[in-house]
Amino acid sequence: MSPGPFRFYGLALAAVCLDAHAHHSYAEYDDSRMVEIEGTLVRAAMQNPHARFYVEGVDANGRAITWNLESTSLNWLQRLQVPPESFGEGSRVKFAGWPSKRSPERIYALNMLAADGQEILLFRTAEPRWRKETTGFGAENAQSFYSQGVASDTVSLFRVWAAVQGNAAMAFRPSAPLALTESAQKSVAAVDPLSDPTIEGCTPKGMPRVMSQPPPMELIDRGDVIQMRLEEYDMIRTFHMSGAADPAKQPRTPLGYSVGRWDGGALVVETTRVSAPYLNAAGVPIGSQAHFVERFTPAADGSRLDYTLDVTDPDSLAKPARFLRTWVWRPGEQVLPFECKE
Repeated sequence: MSPGPFRFYGLALAAVCLDAHAHHSYAEYDDSRMVEIEGTLVRAAMQNPHARFYVEGVDANGRAITWNLESTSLNWLQRLQVPPESFGEGSRVKFAGWPSKRSPERIYALNMLAADGQEILLFRTAEPRWRKETTGFGAENAQSFYSQGVASDTVSLFRVWAAVQGNAAMAFRPSAPLALTESAQKSVAAVDPLSDPTIEGCTPKGMPRVMSQPPPMELIDRGDVIQMRLEEYDMIRTFHMSGAADPAKQPRTPLGYSVGRWDGGALVVETTRVSAPYLNAAGVPIGSQAHFVERFTPAADGSRLDYTLDVTDPDSLAKPARFLRTWVWRPGEQVLPFECKE
């Protein structure tokens, strides 16, 4: 798949978007309800981390309205091979999605019916609504590309790894409910999910939340260091493999200071000095003594990369926590430019 035409189209549309929108969680939207709207697509901002669609129509009371719909990213639409012409400005479209808890104009779009009659699934859990055959998430080409890895003759960490779509057992997750200290419980209780202070605009996530991101990542051997290139936010993590400085003397940063070592064929990375404020989207704070140990283990056939993250944080966790996830290897996968736009 060539990214050129779609990407040019997307950036051209993004350039006309005058509004700024924060990259936030789904807390704003009521995922227990679905609403449908229909009208004229007057503007499409094809951008990362979320595309935006502006649709003029009439609400249930007969009043003119311009809906503001948030959806998946430009990069995912590109990977899912959704035709750019589906988002032609001036076309008649229909959307279904979760209504906002804040404003009747705002919706998170899961399904779209384009002017040509093609239904597009815009979210990984979306189900067909108007057509038996759909494109986007869940389509045959998408499933074959993201559901599993491909075995290879060469087993190596140093390649592009893709996230598995629609499989919770392979997504970033805690192995058990987090055991929080009393102070951490109070901090979480004080978080307003609608205000969502745990994510702000295009500010990159810090450790460990950066490891939960769904786009692909690449591990690169640079000799004395190993780099992890993450698509989301165009981020790079650095693992110091030899000649590492004393971590205790390093400045605190959102990603901390990481020291790597080999344990057989697995890469083990220890990270300290993390200044990121939150362990997760719920607002569990990260204490000054937080210590992270990651383990990257390739499968024997090279098709999969298993990951564990052990977190010790006496300020927030009553006992250590473990997180798990899996990436898969798919030939031709790329880490695309992200170029986040708020």
